[in-house]
Amino acid sequence: MGVAKARAARRWFLASFLGLIVARAGSLVIDESEESPSKVAKLRFLARCSGVAYTKLRGGPGGPKSCPRTRSSDFSRTGLDRPGLALLGPVGSLEESISTEPPDSMSPEDVDPAKVSEWLDRKEPGLVPRDLQRIASWICAQRAKKLTRIQKVILAMKRLGRPAHYSEITEVYKFLFPQDDISARSIHSCLWRGSAGGQQSEIVWAGGKGLFALREWGYSRPEEPLAVEASKVVTEKYAETGRPVPLTIIAAELGAKRAVVKRSSLLSALFGNPAVRYLGGELFVPAGEAGGGEVDSLDRALREFECRKPPRGPKKKGDV
Repeated sequence: MGVAKARAARRWFLASFLGLIVARAGSLVIDESEESPSKVAKLRFLARCSGVAYTKLRGGPGGPKSCPRTRSSDFSRTGLDRPGLALLGPVGSLEESISTEPPDSMSPEDVDPAKVSEWLDRKEPGLVPRDLQRIASWICAQRAKKLTRIQKVILAMKRLGRPAHYSEITEVYKFLFPQDDISARSIHSCLWRGSAGGQQSEIVWAGGKGLFALREWGYSRPEEPLAVEASKVVTEKYAETGRPVPLTIIAAELGAKRAVVKRSSLLSALFGNPAVRYLGGELFVPAGEAGGGEVDSLDRALREFECRKPPRGPKKKGDV
């Protein structure tokens, strides 16, 4: 074939290739699992004849696998015949962008397709939104494969940014890692295992039922029961001021040590505490201190009963 005929043939292949790209609304990313095999083969053929690289996005060492002029028979030998995500055109600076190695300090944004898509758009402004979403989802899926279960749980907690119940952590986990089929019970077990490492563990039991936090937020596992900590606060504050200690002060002091301090749990810890005496009006003193007068035992018993009994529901028809 002469040079003129070769150039004419190449122009024809290139025009056909560009026509397909226009028909795809400018999309250069091919999801081979969604496209028909005949359409994928046609794109491969026209790309090869036009001198355009056909790059498979595959995780693992070595990064993307590019084969601009590979024969069809070579795909089975290189493993590129497996359906996956492919990019038409030179990878260029995108090769660094699509790195799937987890960063040293992983953040929730690193596995959030929406955030990764925004980052890719700044890095590679020429890609259409659909391609950005596909590549971002692929990057997040590849990164997730390299994370352990406990690392994923920690990322879900970082996404929340505060102490939370394990059921809420499970919801965020499923949002970040939708490919994982996991139950709230499994997440709860993972949280307990993660908090069992003492001072070395990143996850900390926050002191409430099913509540967990991260040590980096300044929380630590309560070393003593709530009743003991509450009695210590009452003793210390009474020694400082010589006056009865209000419930609000006790709750505030405990809140600096515990992620969550429920009013009902605190009242139970105080009323059933032999080291603390209740004076009425939500005032407490250490046991054995007068603190402003004795409190009628019946009044104390009634207050305990009011705090512990469940709330009464609406009155039903026929109730006396």
